[in-house]
Amino acid sequence: MNEFLSFAIGGLPFACSYALVAVGIVLTFRATGVFNFGFGAMAYGAGVTYVELCSHGVPSWLSLLIVTVVLAPVFGALLDWGLFRRIRTADLTSKVVTSLGLMVFLPSMVQIVIGSTTVYSAPAPFLSTYFTTLFGISISGPVIATLVTTIVVLMVMTLGLRSRRVGLTLRASVQSPRLVELHGVDSGKVLRNAWMVSSSLAALAGCLYAPQFATQNPSAYNVLLTGAVAAAALGAISSFTLAVAGGVLLGVLQGVIPGYLSPNSVWYGALVPSIPFFMLLIMLLTHRGFRSLDRSKDPMSVVEPPTAPPGLARRSEILGFSGRIVNWLAVVGLVIVAIIFVPEVWVGTLTIAASMAIIFLSVTLLTGLAGQLSLAQMVFAGMGAYGTARLSTHHHWSLGMSLIAGTMIASLGGLVASLPALRLRGLPLALLTLCFALLADNLIFPATFVGSGSSSIGVRRPDIFGVDFSGPFSRNYLVMVVAFLAMTTFGVRLLIHGTTGRMLTAAHSSEIAAASSGVPMRRTITIIFMLSAAVAGLGGGLYAIALGSLSTPDFNSALGPVLLVVVITMGAASVRGALIAGVAFVALPQALALAPSRFGGGGQSSAITIVVLSVGAFTYAQHPEGIVTFIQGRLKVAGLRVRNLRGDSR
Repeated sequence: MNEFLSFAIGGLPFACSYALVAVGIVLTFRATGVFNFGFGAMAYGAGVTYVELCSHGVPSWLSLLIVTVVLAPVFGALLDWGLFRRIRTADLTSKVVTSLGLMVFLPSMVQIVIGSTTVYSAPAPFLSTYFTTLFGISISGPVIATLVTTIVVLMVMTLGLRSRRVGLTLRASVQSPRLVELHGVDSGKVLRNAWMVSSSLAALAGCLYAPQFATQNPSAYNVLLTGAVAAAALGAISSFTLAVAGGVLLGVLQGVIPGYLSPNSVWYGALVPSIPFFMLLIMLLTHRGFRSLDRSKDPMSVVEPPTAPPGLARRSEILGFSGRIVNWLAVVGLVIVAIIFVPEVWVGTLTIAASMAIIFLSVTLLTGLAGQLSLAQMVFAGMGAYGTARLSTHHHWSLGMSLIAGTMIASLGGLVASLPALRLRGLPLALLTLCFALLADNLIFPATFVGSGSSSIGVRRPDIFGVDFSGPFSRNYLVMVVAFLAMTTFGVRLLIHGTTGRMLTAAHSSEIAAASSGVPMRRTITIIFMLSAAVAGLGGGLYAIALGSLSTPDFNSALGPVLLVVVITMGAASVRGALIAGVAFVALPQALALAPSRFGGGGQSSAITIVVLSVGAFTYAQHPEGIVTFIQGRLKVAGLRVRNLRGDSR
C-alpha cells in the first residue's frame, strides 16, 4: 500500500496542473462558447516567463505572483478585447480556428521575444528544499505546495461561482448573454472576467508545471493541454467537478502506472505518455454529450443573422477566365525560370517546398472543400513517408511502387479517421484528430517496424531510365516533384469543380438539405478523408525522398495545427493558397536565415515564419476566404476603380 501511495503522490503535481487547466477550459467554454486550444500555449508562455523572472534574480514566489496575478489577467483581458469579443456571435468553427491560431502563434512569439528556443527549468515556487514523511512515505515540499495551492484556488473558485453576485451573473451570461443584457447586466464585463480568471488558471498551471522538466518545450505543454481536455471530457466540457476529478484521476494514473513498469520495457515508453490520449479518445467516442457540443443553447441565438458557412468562400472572379489563364501562364513561366536559373543552394529548398505544397493541398481538400477541421494531416504525410522509405530501403521495392504503396497506406489511415467523422463534426472531430496525431507521435512512428525508432531511416533517390535524381541539389528531382505537384493540383481542381465538390459544398452548407437531396453523406465523407490522406501521403513520400533520411520529429503532431493555420491564412478554399503556403512555409525560413541575427538568424527564422503565416487565423471569422485572398480581392477592386475613373475622365 505504501508503494502505491508513493507512486500516486508522485503524480499529484501533474494532477494539479491537469485540474487547473481543465477547469479553465470548462470555464471559458461555458462562459464564451470558445474551446481554447491555446491554453497549452498560454501555460507555456507563463512557464517561460516564470523561469525568466527567476533567472534574473526575482524570488520564485514573487515570480509566481507576478505571472498569475498581474500578467495573466492582463493577457486574458487583451484576448477578450482583441480577439474573442469580436467573434462572440460567430459559429463554433470560427472560434476553433481562432484558438488554433493562438495555439500556433503564441509559442513562436515567446521564442522570438526571449531570443532562444531553449529555456531551462527553475525551482518550485514554494518549499523547494523541504521534505517530510507521512506514514513512512517521503513527500517533497513542492508537492505539498502544489497540492495546497490548487485546493485553495479551486475552493475560492467554487465559492465565487456559487455566490449571487459573481456566480449567478456568470451562469446567466453563459446561458444567454442577450437576455442578461436586457436586465441591465454588462455581459461583456462578465465574459472579460471569465477570460481573466481562465488565463490566471493557465498561468498557475504553467508555473507549477515548469519545474517538472529540465527544459521548457512547447510539446510538453501540448501534452498538458491534451490531459486537461481528457479530464474535462468526463463531463463533456460542462462540469467543473468532473473536470477536477478527471484531472486528479489522470495525474494519479500517470504516477502509478510507470511505477509498476520497467523503464526499459516497450510499454513504459509507449503506454505511459499515451494515457491522456487514450482517455480522451474513449470519451470522444463514447460520451453522448460530444454529439451535441456544437449546438447553441442560447434561446436568443435566433435573433442574430446567420453567419456565412466557413470554408466556402471562393476566390474573386473579377479578372475572369482570361485573367486566370494569364495568371497560370505566369506561374508556369516562373517555375521554368526557377528550375533553370535558381542557385544550387536553393534547389533543395524548392524541392521540399513543392513537396510541402502537395501536403497543403490535402488541407485544401478536407478543410477548404469539406469544412472538416483535421489536425492530423501531418500524420497521414508521415504514413506515406515511412511507407515509401521502408519499402524502398528495407524491402528493395522500386521507388515508384514504394511511393504508390505509401500513398495507399496513408489513404487507409484516412479511412480509419473517417469512421468517427461519420458521427462527430466540428470541435469534437478536431479534438479526435489531435488525439490521433498525438497517439501517432507516441505509438506509431517510434515503433521500429513502422518508423525509425530512436534513429533515422535512409531514403534513396530514384534512377529512372538512366536519369540521375540523386544528390541534395538535383534539378532533375526538382522537375519530378514539380510535375507531381502539377498533376495533383490539376486533380484537386477537377475534384473541387466536379460532382464530388458540389456534393461537399452542399453538405457543408446544410447536411440535412444535402441528404434530403440524395447526397450520400457517409460515402462522401469517407471518400474525401481518404483522398485527402492520399494526397498528404504522396506529398510525404516525395518529402521523404527530398530529405534523404527520416526521423520522428519530421512529422511531429505539433505541425498539424501549423499546416491548418497556414493554409487558412493563405486561403483554405483556394488551390493557389495551398501552393503559396507550401512555398512560403519552406522558403521564408531559408530567406530569413540569410538575414542578420536580429531579423531572423540565430534559430529564430522558423518562429518568425510561423508568426507571420498564422495571423490569418485571427481574421477567419471576418474573412474565411483567407487574409491573403481578401487583400488580393481588395487590390483588384481598387485597380478596377482606378481603371473606371480613368475611363470616365476620358
